[in-house]
Amino acid sequence: MILKKPTLDEVNNIDMSPQYGMYNFFPEIENGEINYLEKKAGKEHYKLLGWISNQYNHTTLCEIGTCDGMGLLALTLNKNNKVISYDIKDYKQKHKMPFNGERKICDTIFNFYDEIKECPIIFYDARHDGETELNFLNGLIDNEWKGVIFFDDIHFNDAMKSFWLKIELHKEDWSDIGHYTGTGVVFFK
Repeated sequence: MILKKPTLDEVNNIDMSPQYGMYNFFPEIENGEINYLEKKAGKEHYKLLGWISNQYNHTTLCEIGTCDGMGLLALTLNKNNKVISYDIKDYKQKHKMPFNGERKICDTIFNFYDEIKECPIIFYDARHDGETELNFLNGLIDNEWKGVIFFDDIHFNDAMKSFWLKIELHKEDWSDIGHYTGTGVVFFK
């Protein structure tokens, strides 16, 4: 499947309400009653993740960097797909686990390329040090992975900006419909 960039309206019109029952608000932060699943594309990336989940049916999508589970929650919007989220430790789960979601612990060198070989989409939201992202990207190349990977926070810091500039594969900056700290898309053929 060829994934083409949607319009801002297409992304903002994604109905995230089926996920509300699993979402827990963040009272510990300022504006804790904000539903992050409803924040507009270009500010937060959750509506984009919901849009991505609706582009596929009966497949497995992957996330690298579970943390509190917000990305996992958004990616599981399409109940016909399974979403596996990997992280290096078991963070306290903030949100309820969707029936089509699964959390797995992995090591820091990502020894799970065989498991994700058939995943057409990967959402990467982990270390943000540039080197870890580059190592993961090179691992995908070495394992001849085919698909589309979304990198969160490509404009977050100098290390991530440098990482983004180093990528020689076909890439597009979708920050205007993703996350305000940057959403980069890399296409593997």
